[in-house]
Amino acid sequence: VAKNGYNHGLKILNIFYFINSRYTQELPFIFIFGIATSPSAIQHRLPHSVSSLLCIEVFHSLSCTQHLASVFDKLILKSQFPFKLSSRVIQVLVGIFLYHDFSVQNFVKGLQFSMLEHFNSQPLSVLCCQKQEALLSAKTLSKQNVERIRHLPSFMRYVETQEPQEQVQLLTNDEHVKEVCQKLLKNLHKYHKNYYPILQCLHSLTSSLPKFPLGKHIRELHVSCIEKNLWETEEYDSALQLLRILAKDELVAALRKCAEILKSASTKRMQNVLQQLEDFIGRLEALEEGSSGNGIISGKMEYQRTDLFQLQKTLLEKESRRTKRMNPFEVLRSQVMEFIDSLVREYLTPAELQPLNEVCYYSSSGVLRQRLNVTPRTSIQAALSHPFYYLQVTDHSF
Repeated sequence: VAKNGYNHGLKILNIFYFINSRYTQELPFIFIFGIATSPSAIQHRLPHSVSSLLCIEVFHSLSCTQHLASVFDKLILKSQFPFKLSSRVIQVLVGIFLYHDFSVQNFVKGLQFSMLEHFNSQPLSVLCCQKQEALLSAKTLSKQNVERIRHLPSFMRYVETQEPQEQVQLLTNDEHVKEVCQKLLKNLHKYHKNYYPILQCLHSLTSSLPKFPLGKHIRELHVSCIEKNLWETEEYDSALQLLRILAKDELVAALRKCAEILKSASTKRMQNVLQQLEDFIGRLEALEEGSSGNGIISGKMEYQRTDLFQLQKTLLEKESRRTKRMNPFEVLRSQVMEFIDSLVREYLTPAELQPLNEVCYYSSSGVLRQRLNVTPRTSIQAALSHPFYYLQVTDHSF
């Protein structure tokens, strides 16, 4: 019966198309089909006499991972938004997205839950706001909140690095703590303004490298940077090694992308970095294609485009030529790599090393996993066994 009904509906649809085709000059029609496989499904369902009447155009929405990348770019990887996520929280949210539902909407809900939980559970989140508002709030901190600041792990590490007299002031003088808190908040905001442009530059340089040593997506690189010293990892060494064999045109193109990113940065330090990058680009473009002095090995291999199948061979050759003199391009390329490495070490330090990072960063990944990433059957059983836990009541007598 179902098959007969399907065939009858398809027959009616064919007649409908025939009728509409007679009136396209007076009233053009557009039919939108939601197809989960391929456009050929239409041709398999409709006879040629009908499909020939249709002008078929294929369009599709962005993939869910592209939408996720857009969420990261607009909400998470922006210095304008003071609320931040720790590396473990990001891993929990992305893990739920990739291994459970591929739902960007649920990811955003998880982000909203993280924000609500942070402002509800962290009293010092009163300082998690725009710079000027945060400075005003720091001036009027209550005695209880000043004491909470003293107990923050990051602030305690900061106190340990100070001189003995300064340590006494920080531990006893509330007004002095408020002044220092304002300075540290300024530094935290400055850290974020410098962090994200350099992060985007490094991702631009490494996202096209073979096997993606630092990750294909910027979220992967971001997680690596905020949880550990990136420059101490083997992946970072591998990425730099691959960057050191880039050809001249590849290197110039990569540096131009970095320059475009830095043009939107607002800090003076980033503008200085931009000037230095543009200087390197100008010096690279001024080099002649075959320039090499007497007794200098020809750079022919280096000026060719990087071949994926020749990478290992090129790296081995690079090792064997370390003791030999470098041509002008190799010298300049080495200087560029040293400059990039210095930027990474200066600006991509882990967020947890920043004093007062607990004010802005939500790090309760366990709570987030418990609330969002649960097995329905297990949750129902736990709720029936311990209803007082889910109702959050203290009287267990019922």
